[in-house]
Amino acid sequence: MVASQPVMTRVPFLAIAAALFLGTVTATARADCRIWFENSTVKVFQDTAPGEATGVRLTAARNETESFQVVVRAGTEPLHIVRVQVSDLVQEDGARIEATCMQLFRVAYVNLPAHDRYYPDPLPPLSAFTVSPAQNQPVWIDLSVPAEAVPGVYCGTVTVQADGQEAQTGSIELTVWRFALPATPHSRTAFGVNEGAIAAFHGVAPGSAAHQKLQRAYYELLVAHRAMPYGLPVPVQSPEAAQYLDDPRVAAFCIPYVDDEAALKELAAYLREKGWLKKAYFYVVDEPITQDQYDLLRERAARLHAADPEFKVVVPYFREPAFAAEGGASGLLTGVCDIWCPKVHFYQEDFLTGRQRLGEEVWWYVCWEPGAPYANLYVDMAGIDHRALFWQQAHYRVQGFLYWSTTHWTPQHGTADPWTDMATVKSLSPTVYGDGSLLYPGAKVGIDGPVGSIRLKLIRAGLEDVEYLRMLEEREGWDAVRAVTGTIVQGLDAYSRDVRLLLEQREAVGRRLSEGERGT
Repeated sequence: MVASQPVMTRVPFLAIAAALFLGTVTATARADCRIWFENSTVKVFQDTAPGEATGVRLTAARNETESFQVVVRAGTEPLHIVRVQVSDLVQEDGARIEATCMQLFRVAYVNLPAHDRYYPDPLPPLSAFTVSPAQNQPVWIDLSVPAEAVPGVYCGTVTVQADGQEAQTGSIELTVWRFALPATPHSRTAFGVNEGAIAAFHGVAPGSAAHQKLQRAYYELLVAHRAMPYGLPVPVQSPEAAQYLDDPRVAAFCIPYVDDEAALKELAAYLREKGWLKKAYFYVVDEPITQDQYDLLRERAARLHAADPEFKVVVPYFREPAFAAEGGASGLLTGVCDIWCPKVHFYQEDFLTGRQRLGEEVWWYVCWEPGAPYANLYVDMAGIDHRALFWQQAHYRVQGFLYWSTTHWTPQHGTADPWTDMATVKSLSPTVYGDGSLLYPGAKVGIDGPVGSIRLKLIRAGLEDVEYLRMLEEREGWDAVRAVTGTIVQGLDAYSRDVRLLLEQREAVGRRLSEGERGT
């Protein structure tokens, strides 16, 4: 479909779903400065061949953030002082989504020596930039739809202006569905943060006011992406805790463990009175495999459950115990953990579905393993590998996702600088890139806080997909969800890597939910 201006009428379903980024063509495109559009689930390299899409068509629920990319490519000469601007998005009847609802980021690249290639990942805030000859510079755009947005079709523009070049314009068309994503995520998440690494890489004293300010900034960035950090940036029983635990976006938080049963009982009463106990969990032993580790887990879990039966214990585990034990890990953990959390490739569907029927929760996790053919969050994996992980979560009815760290910048075990070296777990594998590091220390690029990543954005997209599928289950039942997820997920180590197919299915679910909302 080609037109000279943004289209205001409804377009056929297949045109939107199967070709998310078909758009309008701007006149007088020049060979020495070319732009095109790409969806958020495709990683654009500096040497990726130019695409043809000169606009973007998006669909989103209210209270959802949908992302896309506009790619600027230089010809034989460099482009200087390149600026990108977005307009308001407007409906025919005048309803408007302000341009301030869009955040723009420059896609930056990190070198991965095992591939002898630079991969896109960091997303520092956008400022004027230069593009080297015959290279691409993608600009990432987050479009956050207000919860009160009027449903319907909105149109606007993206304008790219390089020094000495004609401005080039592409179209944005956004269909806002009639339903809204809930403020409180259905999928509980737990993301680790290395506070010491934050202090070290920003050059501040641990525990100082500057460090506390940074901790709050890192916390807020993760929560804004539906990725709840393990702990709060303030003590749980401090007056400041309310601003975090009363936040509807926060569905889970980790309570620091203490051996004092009286203190635990007091804490339980405090959290129950505040209405926060249902959000809380304890993480007391990580990946138990030895007899001593299981004994310690059993002792601590018993103390917690004696202090209050509603205390929940999460246990990440990835293998059978290293000692002979009847029933293996499943038997050892039964009656001990309240939140089962196997590594993805150790997920046992029949057993864990049975635990859910008993009222227990099931989460799962990835770390430096498993690698392909399993989905994970490595920098050198395709975007679809990150997003499909959450379609698998919905397919297996897993209720939460745990990721051990977002700031694992430790020279003694991995990297001296994540901006130049993303082999973050060299002691385990020198060619696993980005494990435990979804964020970048902003001080390197003049930011007094964290810098996000493409992987974090796609985690958010996947968690928003989970919300779509949860709402579909509420409307049409579990069989309807499985029919959708089954087009993408064939197993734990088998899933479609077809980006268009995933976007088609998401589009179809959005349309069904929106039409159902019309009928209510």
